[in-house]
Amino acid sequence: LAISIYGICLSMIFSTGSGNLSQQLLQGPLEMVIGLAIGIVWGLLTAVIPHRDDKLVVLKRSVMVGAGGLCAVLGAELVGFPGAGPLACITASFVGCVCWKVQGWSSHNPVSNVFGKVWLILQPMLFGLIGAEIDLKELRLETISSGLAVIFGALVIRVICCCFVLLGGNLNMKEMLFVNLAWLPKATVQAALAPDALDMVRRDENPSQVDIDRGEQILTIAVLSILVTAPLGSIGITLGGPRLLSTSGAITEGEEKSKEADKETATERV
Repeated sequence: LAISIYGICLSMIFSTGSGNLSQQLLQGPLEMVIGLAIGIVWGLLTAVIPHRDDKLVVLKRSVMVGAGGLCAVLGAELVGFPGAGPLACITASFVGCVCWKVQGWSSHNPVSNVFGKVWLILQPMLFGLIGAEIDLKELRLETISSGLAVIFGALVIRVICCCFVLLGGNLNMKEMLFVNLAWLPKATVQAALAPDALDMVRRDENPSQVDIDRGEQILTIAVLSILVTAPLGSIGITLGGPRLLSTSGAITEGEEKSKEADKETATERV
């Protein structure tokens, strides 16, 4: 969702079309409408084709979702609505999952398992491409120090906001601390969006050195955020889970009411 909204906002801000201002302002809303419409239609189509009793239903649905998403992203870029593609992918997957649950896939979705295995192959490629863009010889201490300051400042704000969000729940302090630790890792979105600024500069016919430096700085800070937050979150979850979380005594108000109702029913039967 973050990548979809980012693409829509980016196309609105840096629209280079020949249309007037009103057409450029409508670019973002049009991309949202087109993306949602294509996603809903394709998601409903995956519920009909193939038939749910097909022997290869898992494979065919996986191909439908994957190929449809690829066509949506490439096609939207081709027709001038790049933000509609990722949104169509998310919408189609969501609508398809809802339809499959209605058809019987309640708690188990084999298609998600297929894409999970595909992601195991694509994830190293994604992070490898990002790492290849970093030139260690060109790194400056000033960029690293300022980038770390920005990252840790953002993490502090994130922790504060997370605590405010959790105040209305039934979590204790230890559980709130664990949620903050679990939300620390940030990698996938950063890896997907980090090279975007530098790519936009490189697509320019006469890019200035200042813009190239800024694009490289954004890429460096994004990689730093991955290197800092991913290990911190992983270590925090591994070490903090057994110490901060407890499965005993966690009975919600709804469960208590259900137990009381069962007792009353049993008493009436006696």
